[in-house]
Amino acid sequence: MRCIYCKGTCVKKGIRNSVQKYRCKECSKYFQAAHKKSRRQRYMLRIGMLTCRGCGIRDISVLLQLPKTTVQRWLLRLAAKCTYKPHFEPGSVFEVDELRTFCGHKRQEHWVLYGMERSSGRIVCMLNGPRNRLNLQQVIDTILLWQPQCIYTDGLPVYRSIVPVTKHRVFRRCTNHIERHNLTLRQHIRRLSRHTLGYTRSAEMLTAVLQIYCFVKGT
Repeated sequence: MRCIYCKGTCVKKGIRNSVQKYRCKECSKYFQAAHKKSRRQRYMLRIGMLTCRGCGIRDISVLLQLPKTTVQRWLLRLAAKCTYKPHFEPGSVFEVDELRTFCGHKRQEHWVLYGMERSSGRIVCMLNGPRNRLNLQQVIDTILLWQPQCIYTDGLPVYRSIVPVTKHRVFRRCTNHIERHNLTLRQHIRRLSRHTLGYTRSAEMLTAVLQIYCFVKGT
């Protein structure tokens, strides 16, 4: 066994928590051959998997026997580490749509705005907030970076002024793929379900769950 610090000769120096410890003869430092994943790392992976399978915070808390506040905190940390960056070839076809929900109560309307590449079904970008020109412009600008062949949208009038005329397409059943993905989101994420008591009370938590589902899972 060689020292991980100075590559010197090491000897066994006891066992702690069922793990063999070593001591270097030259630098006198202690170390172990391998480290187990911490409790937080193991549970964060499980929280991400359960979130992608439609479990809410209370369900995860019961299954993993963790406090709800701990699940919420680790869920936000996992969402902050999402670094999924899709790659699309120039000339791809994209669809853009808006998903209506509410946050806190039904009088507080909330929208999920996102774009999807048609052939692969991967999400380009996703924004949460009001359905206004500013937010829709951010989604369209992100899609235009990939030099799309065309962008399919519904008949919302604001799209005519933010999508280039040469790339904009609007006709019947042109957004079938993203509309079907909206249904998948409502089935897998309880926060987006209609006629249910499991609604979202925090826009921050809704954003975190969507990031984990769409970018970690890579759908």
